[in-house]
Amino acid sequence: MLLKRASNINTPDTFQKLGLVALSETDHKILENMERFGGSFVKTLALLTRQASYDNIVKLRDTFSDFYEAYTPNKWV
Repeated sequence: MLLKRASNINTPDTFQKLGLVALSETDHKILENMERFGGSFVKTLALLTRQASYDNIVKLRDTFSDFYEAYTPNKWV
């Protein structure tokens, strides 16, 4: 999750060259939970994740993995 490189999906060449990331449905749900239920830091982390390049998403995910796991939808059932 949060780590799908654009080159792995069917997108226009310009999208791939920019290194943009295609987030999965689960990724979007995690970020929505972070934005809706998180404190100011978690909300900012979600915003950064939405705007980050692939390499920076990897760094954010590695550094703050506990936050992403805590807001995973299956943990909220």
